[in-house]
Amino acid sequence: RKFLGSPGRKRSGRFSPDGKWMAFVSDETGDYQVYVTAYPGPGPTVAVSTKGGLSPIWSADGEHLWVTAWPGLFRLGLAGGQAEKVSDANAWVEDRSPDGRTLAIMRDDSASTLSDIWLVPTTGGPAVPFRQTPFAERELRIAPDGRWGAWVSNETGTNEVYVARFPAPGEITRASPNGGQWPMWRPDGRELYYRGPGNAL
Repeated sequence: RKFLGSPGRKRSGRFSPDGKWMAFVSDETGDYQVYVTAYPGPGPTVAVSTKGGLSPIWSADGEHLWVTAWPGLFRLGLAGGQAEKVSDANAWVEDRSPDGRTLAIMRDDSASTLSDIWLVPTTGGPAVPFRQTPFAERELRIAPDGRWGAWVSNETGTNEVYVARFPAPGEITRASPNGGQWPMWRPDGRELYYRGPGNAL
């Protein structure tokens, strides 16, 4: 069923840890901003970011959101207050580790590679690479137990889903046989879903 409609385009919906709220991005005011609404409402929507907020990720306690707002990554309190910059990285926030200590980000600011996956502490600090190759890596999703990561790479010439240990990948396993993107773990971490050819799940 349709959950959110007009006005504006809606994208990047993320449920809060308790399942009672959804953060999403909309351009209903002309600029993309991050909003929060009750679930399974929807009820009134509340803007929680200023101009340019993108790709919201919930904190483990559900009290904050990390968002991309160029230049940098910011931490927003849902109760209001000033946004706190946690990194100057020109990147998209893609996921958070279950222990709340690490953000997965996608960067495409290297002259020698395409998009790469990096990890940055939620408390601030330097980013370190998770996957940095000549190919395009993106959409890292961290398993509920924090021990595995699934992401998308085009190293075969087609977008495919790969799985490896997190946060230090060793042996890498290709999970999709003939194309895939947008991986998502089942809440218990025992299965991985992704979108395949023809939008098949």
